[in-house]
Amino acid sequence: MKTRSHTGAALIATAVVFLGACPSLAGLAGVEGDVEFLYSDPYAGSVAVAGDFNGWSMDADPLEMDEEGVWRVVLDLEPGRYEYKFVVNGSQWMADPDNPKVVGDYGNSELVVGDDGMPTETAEAGTAEPVSNTALSSRVKLDGWYRATYNTVSNVPSDPRWRLERPAHEVYLAIKPTVNENVTGDVTLRLDTGVGDINKLFAEFYSGNVVLSGSAFGVLGYYNEERYQFDNPIEQLGHYNLDGTILQERIYYGRGSQGVGLDANIGPTSLVFVYANIYDWDIYNDPEIYDNTGTDLLAGRLKWPTDTVTLGATWTSLRDGWWINYLAEGNEMPELDEFVAETGSESDWFELAIAQQIGGVDVDWPAMQELLRVKAEIGYASYRARWDVGNKERIEGTDYTNGRINVPVGDTAGWVPKLILFSDPVPPLSLRLDVQHTGIDGMDEDEEWVSYETPVWGGDPRRNYTDVGSAGSSLVVGVWGPAPTRDDWETEFDAGVKFGIFDALLEYDWGKYNWEYYATFFDEEAPENTKLDWSGTRSRLALQSRVDLREADKLWFGLDTEYMGFSVDGGGVYDPLDTWEIILLGRWEFVTQWSLVGDLRWMTYYDIPREEEEEENGDGNSAARSDETYTDTFFAPFVGVVWDLRTNIKVLFSYGVNPTNYIDTPVEGHGNGRERWRSHYQWTHSLVGEVGAEKALEDAQTLGIMAVLTF
Repeated sequence: MKTRSHTGAALIATAVVFLGACPSLAGLAGVEGDVEFLYSDPYAGSVAVAGDFNGWSMDADPLEMDEEGVWRVVLDLEPGRYEYKFVVNGSQWMADPDNPKVVGDYGNSELVVGDDGMPTETAEAGTAEPVSNTALSSRVKLDGWYRATYNTVSNVPSDPRWRLERPAHEVYLAIKPTVNENVTGDVTLRLDTGVGDINKLFAEFYSGNVVLSGSAFGVLGYYNEERYQFDNPIEQLGHYNLDGTILQERIYYGRGSQGVGLDANIGPTSLVFVYANIYDWDIYNDPEIYDNTGTDLLAGRLKWPTDTVTLGATWTSLRDGWWINYLAEGNEMPELDEFVAETGSESDWFELAIAQQIGGVDVDWPAMQELLRVKAEIGYASYRARWDVGNKERIEGTDYTNGRINVPVGDTAGWVPKLILFSDPVPPLSLRLDVQHTGIDGMDEDEEWVSYETPVWGGDPRRNYTDVGSAGSSLVVGVWGPAPTRDDWETEFDAGVKFGIFDALLEYDWGKYNWEYYATFFDEEAPENTKLDWSGTRSRLALQSRVDLREADKLWFGLDTEYMGFSVDGGGVYDPLDTWEIILLGRWEFVTQWSLVGDLRWMTYYDIPREEEEEENGDGNSAARSDETYTDTFFAPFVGVVWDLRTNIKVLFSYGVNPTNYIDTPVEGHGNGRERWRSHYQWTHSLVGEVGAEKALEDAQTLGIMAVLTF
C-alpha cells in the first residue's frame, strides 16, 4: 500500500510541475495611449517581443516578469498595422497565444493600433478563439487536462473494510489546427490506466472534427461528438436529457455519434443536412460502455425568413438494420416461420429493418417583440418494422447470396403538434409555456413492436432475439406486443428570474396519457380483439435556485428540489413511484485558494410495494404485516475541500459519491454522478431494484482525492 501511495503522490507532483510550466494565455492591452504586451509563463528565462515595429529584433523590447509570473512591456506605437511574435528563452519564436489573428506565411500575430495609440477591438484579447498557444506551430493550439482520482471505499459488496480502489489516471490532449480561416480541425486523444495490468496504458482517439467552410456552403466531418441541435419546437435532433440531474437539464452529454454534415446558406435561406451513425445507447451492458446498435441517422432542416415570420421544415429518420440468427436457440420468429413455409427459403440469417421517422413544418413568429414570441410545429411520426433481407434468397453463379424479402412485423403512425410561447414581461422575469399532443394510431392485433430499448409505454417484452449482428453478440433485441393507440398531452411551464445575487428557475410539467391496448400485449393467449384501457397522469414541480454572496464564485448557496407524482388508472403497464428529491449545495472560500464544497441530497420514495413478510409480535408469535406499502427517505451527502493551487490546478479532498460524473465527460464533469453510480450498482446486482440501489448509495462510504490539471 505504501508503494502505491508514494507512486500516486509522485505522479501528481510530476504533473503539477509539468503542467504548471505550460504558459497561460497571453494577450494585448491598452494602457493610457500605449500598447501593453503580456505573456504568462513563470518558468521562462526571458521573453521579448519582436515585430516589424522594431525590425524583428530579438532583444530590442524585452518583457519583465511580475510576481505572478506574467511578463509585460508597454510600447508607444504609431497608428497602423503590425505583425509580431514573442521570443521565449532567446530562441523560441511564438505567436501570441491570446491573439486569434494570425496572418502571413510565417504565422505572425497581427496588431492594429488605432488613432488613440491603443490596440483596436479586432486585436484585443478574447475577441475570438486563439489559433495557437505553442511554439511548435503558430497555427496549432494544444489544450487538455490531466486527472488523477484515488478513492478508498467501505461497505462494498461482501467487504465491509476500507479498501483502496485502483487509482485512475487520465490524460486528454486536444490538438486544434487552423490551416486557414476556411479549414479548421480538432482532435482529442485520451490516455488512461484502465483496468488490469498496471503496466498497461490504454489510448484512444476520443473525438475529432474537421470543418471546411465557404461563403455559402460548409462541410463538417465529426467523430464521437454531438455537433447538431435543431431549433424546431419538437426538437427531433440534439442532445438528450441528462439522466440523474434534478431538472433534467439539456446538457451536451454522451457524444456518441459520428458522421458528416452539410450547411448551406443561399440568401436568407439556410439548410442543414446530417448523415451519421449513433452508438451511445446503453442496452443491457455495463452503463460505462457505449453499445453500437447500428443506428443510422438521416436528418435535415430548412429555414427561410419572411418579413413577419420564419418558416421551417424538418425531417429526421432513425434506421436500424440487424442481422439475426434464425436458427439460434430461443429466437422465435412467427412471421419468418410462415414466410419460410410458403417460399421454401433456405436462409438462416435475416435482416430486421426498423425505421422511425418524423417530419414537420414550423413557424417562428415574434408577435409582440419582447412581450410574446410564438413557435409552433405540426409533425407526422411513423414507425415501421419488417424483415427485408435474407442471406440465401438468390443465387449468383453457384453460391447463395443476399436477397430482398418483405415480411411485415409492425407499422404505426400519427400526428404530433406542438406550441411554444415565450414572454419577457419584466426584465428580470422570463416565461415559457410548451404544449404538445401526441396522437398515434395503434397496431393491429397481429403486429409487434421491435426495439433494443423498452418503448415509452413500458411493459416486459414477450420474447427476445439474441445473436444480433453476429453469433454471441451482447446486443439483445426485444419484441413487444402491438403498440397501443396513444392520446397524450404534455405541458411545461418555466419561469426564470434573476436579479442581484439571486437566480432561480421554477418549472412545472404536467402530462396526461391515454393508451388503448390489445389484451394480447400482456398475454398472447388472450381472447381476440379484446382491448384494455390505460390512463395516467404525471406531474412535476422543480425549483433550482442560487444565491451568490461574493464575487468570483467564492461564496454561494443553492437549493434544488423536485417532486414527481404519478396517477395510474387501469392496465398497470406503467406505474412508477412518486418521489421528492432535495439537494442543498454550495461553496465557501474560507481562506485564499481553499474552499469548502457541499452537495447534500435527500431522496424520498412514496408508496413502495412491500412484499408479504412476517414480523414478531411482542409475545414472540409471528404475524403478517398489515401495511402493503411504505415510504422511505435516503440521504447521500457529498462534502469536500478544494485546493485551488493555481487557476489551472485543483485538488479535491472529499467524502461521499461525487455527484459530478467524471467518466467520459468534460473536465468540469456533469451532475449525474449519483445516477451513474446507481445504474452501475443495479447492473452488478441484477436482482436489486431502484429503491435497493438508493439504499446502497446511502450506505456507501467513499473517501477520495482527485487532482485536475488543465493546460
